[in-house]
Amino acid sequence: MSTITFQNRKYKVRYIEIEGEGTRLIASSAMNKKLVSPEGAYTSKDAIDVDERIYFFVEPHILKLKYSELVQHVIKYCG
Repeated sequence: MSTITFQNRKYKVRYIEIEGEGTRLIASSAMNKKLVSPEGAYTSKDAIDVDERIYFFVEPHILKLKYSELVQHVIKYCG
């Protein structure tokens, strides 16, 4: 599993291949909570840059699923 560092903390991310879409980056909702304030505003310019790289956020336990299960979950909720 890969990681992205934001505010000196590493967050786990996974790359998945979606047919017709290409390779996409999936991250934990825990990271999203650090990128966006409760009011819905980005917490910093760096947060914007990181968020633009992420295709979809999932709960931490979903990020740990087998690759094929993760792909199906993302397709189900993004497609």
